[in-house]
Amino acid sequence: MNMFPRLRLLAAFAVAALCSCSTPPPGPAPSAAITLTDYVLTGHYANGEVTFTLQATATPPAGKTPADLILLTGPVSPTHIPDALAPFLEVRAGDIVLQSKDWSSLKVDLPFRAYVSQGDGWKTVDFTPASANIRQIVLEGWPDGAKVEFPDASEAVRADGRITANLPGSGHVALRWKDAPPEAAGKLFFSATGAVVDTVSPGILRQMDQIVLHILQGKLDHVDMDLAGDGEVTSVESQGTTILGWKVLPGATAGLRRLSIDLNAPQSGDFPLLIQIEAPLPALPATAKPPRLTPTGTSNYGGLLRVQN
Repeated sequence: MNMFPRLRLLAAFAVAALCSCSTPPPGPAPSAAITLTDYVLTGHYANGEVTFTLQATATPPAGKTPADLILLTGPVSPTHIPDALAPFLEVRAGDIVLQSKDWSSLKVDLPFRAYVSQGDGWKTVDFTPASANIRQIVLEGWPDGAKVEFPDASEAVRADGRITANLPGSGHVALRWKDAPPEAAGKLFFSATGAVVDTVSPGILRQMDQIVLHILQGKLDHVDMDLAGDGEVTSVESQGTTILGWKVLPGATAGLRRLSIDLNAPQSGDFPLLIQIEAPLPALPATAKPPRLTPTGTSNYGGLLRVQN
């Protein structure tokens, strides 16, 4: 029996069946991601807390069904949800999601707080915002002396009290910093100059010491002066109410006394003092040794002496 005609017939049926099949209806358009433009993530550091604001323009893909967009994932929590954004946000498994509802363009302005962890002297925030082509992060409020690191971001740039960097392609924020160490107080270093005026009157010598302390490093909240010779201190003055109190104490060596002056606040720069002393004089003509004040702890002390009657 010749099988070729049968094979040719079966083949013809197969071709006919293929030709008669209807084209299946098109399925739904494939979904595509919402895109973010004008993207800026701004961080604020104050009182040990870190808050961020995510600002961007969300645009759905043209001609395709938009898929929901995860705006934030990680240990973060919104501090405020604007009314215009509230209908389109929801929380899923800890993520903050922008829903693909019926909108053509949406302004995103979402403030949130980031959890700060600490260890080995570092403070760290770690979360992931939505991805975008250009992801700029701006930090404000971090002290100038703080050491700030973005392990995955571009090199950070400091200017005008702000730190700016570009996030990696994943958008992952792995930010850590060390606060600036407390500034060590420099060792006190100061010099002094003086102008001494002795006024001679019958039976009494009145001396006025105008001494200026030039504080070159550190701050001064107490002044000691060696007082040599006879005489009693009658007043100690300065600008305003900077003198808290003063007293004359025994000196470290024989023949010396110590004028101890307490200030009501640490002083820096040039600090003037006006000290008045009175000493008895024998009947004229007489030989006298006027009192002498010398500030202690100075790098040097010099000045002028004038005697008048």
